[in-house]
Amino acid sequence: MTYQEKLEIGANITAILTFVGAVGAWCYYQYGIHRRRNELEKCLEQDGKPFKERGEPGAFTFQHITARTGLTESEILQASFRNSRVNRIERPDADGYTKEILFRYND
Repeated sequence: MTYQEKLEIGANITAILTFVGAVGAWCYYQYGIHRRRNELEKCLEQDGKPFKERGEPGAFTFQHITARTGLTESEILQASFRNSRVNRIERPDADGYTKEILFRYND
């Protein structure tokens, strides 16, 4: 076996390992997105249950969700856009601009 053949084998193994590593990193990233989405959904579902039993809409702020789940505001927004069960509700100010965004579980 020549030196060139050994280098080709090493290059092929490196290419395969790079592909496997990239697929692993992509799976880990997708798992993180899925975990955050489920965490947001579970938080809104559990915290909104008492409101639904009384017939009231339970909507929660960023601060409430952050305190309960540990997710940041950007993670909450990304998870809410990827989840059809989470509704975003605007609370406007006197001028009609959005003052805050509330989140509610929709079953």
